[in-house]
Amino acid sequence: MRRTVILAAILGCMLAARAEVAEERFDDGRADRWLSLSGEWAVEDGAWVQSDASSPAYRMSLFEQSWREGSIGVTATPLERNLNGKVGASFGLVVKYVDDDRWCVARFGSYGSCNLLVSRPGGRHSVRVGYFEPQPGRSYRVRVIVRNGMVALARDGLVISVLQDPFPDDTGRPGLFTETRCRFDDVRIESLGE
Repeated sequence: MRRTVILAAILGCMLAARAEVAEERFDDGRADRWLSLSGEWAVEDGAWVQSDASSPAYRMSLFEQSWREGSIGVTATPLERNLNGKVGASFGLVVKYVDDDRWCVARFGSYGSCNLLVSRPGGRHSVRVGYFEPQPGRSYRVRVIVRNGMVALARDGLVISVLQDPFPDDTGRPGLFTETRCRFDDVRIESLGE
């Protein structure tokens, strides 16, 4: 019940604010607004695909525009399990990429769980929010909402967690995340600005 009330407050404030909306379907074969920070990213058959699964590394692609608050949603299809380090079939959303030392990612499926991974100078930590083992070849709709110092994670229309924003006063770039071969499509970003 508490999560529902918090999410309603987050969404209510978001609806009251004027959002700038960006949508990406990659049908035109282009990904001009995306920076491949790590991994091997390319447009394939109308989707933004990350094809490297050679190690248990983080692969990120960042959207061109920074934000402080907003929402990002995507349809993600893991294409295989990354057996290097037993990562599994993972995908996620970059909540905020402030700089190389400060960033936050919502991970779905990494090592059989959902979690919020936070990098700060001096190290990384994750907050586990539940068990989840995605199946390769199956598509999932995930969304992250960042508003009023909170981060809400949703999968297939269900809110699975509401956590504190680790960087509430900072702007950063939203984006896409995976640790295996994964296909991303139908990205929708609602930015409330810097």
